[in-house]
Order: sequence, then structure tokens, then C-alpha cells
Amino acid sequence: MTLRDVPLTSEQLKDAFKALQSEVEPYIAPDQELPEVDPKASLRLASLDIELALQEKKTILLERDLIASERDAGSISPQAANKRLRDTGQRYYSAGDDYGDIKRRRCDLPTLGLKKSPY
Repeated sequence: MTLRDVPLTSEQLKDAFKALQSEVEPYIAPDQELPEVDPKASLRLASLDIELALQEKKTILLERDLIASERDAGSISPQAANKRLRDTGQRYYSAGDDYGDIKRRRCDLPTLGLKKSPY
């Protein structure tokens, strides 16, 4: 087993995402020209983005299982459990939306013949 085979934790994914994002999308002053985008780094950033969203969804599913267990054990009322399950359901369906929307707007993959989205 190599280091690449070991899954990253959410925090490690976030750190890797931020580090790569600062390389791929550095701060540019308004009067400066945009640098060339490295397609491989851009693709890796999008890949990390997807991994991060999936990790968030897995975490929320575990939280939902815990809530159901607490409800079944009688630790929390059914009403409180249902409210928490609704909240986690909303978080589950929106997990990764902020990352995905941003990436779709600025991801440029010339190797696949795709263009930047105007949205």
C-alpha cells in the first residue's frame, strides 16, 4: 500500500485544496495580467473539489445514522430527531455546491476541448 492509496481526512483535503487553489488561482492585482493556467493543476484542483464534496456527504450520512440510532434508543424525541434529520438532509443535498459552482465557472480544460462557462 502506498501513501496515495490511503484516503485523506476532510482536513487534509481542505488543506490540499487551499494550497493548490492558491497556486492555480493566485491573487492578481486589478492592474496585472492573468497568468497562464496550468491545465493539469486545474484538473487536480477540480478533482480535489469533488473528493472534498464526497467526504462532506459521507460525514453527513454518518451524522444521519447517529441521529437515527439516538432516536431508536430513545435518547432524543422523535420530533427532535426528525428536525435534525431534515436539517442534515438539506446539508447533504447542498454539500459541495459552493465548490462545484465556482469550479464550473473557472475550470478550463483545453485537453478535452471544453471552454470556460460564461456563467
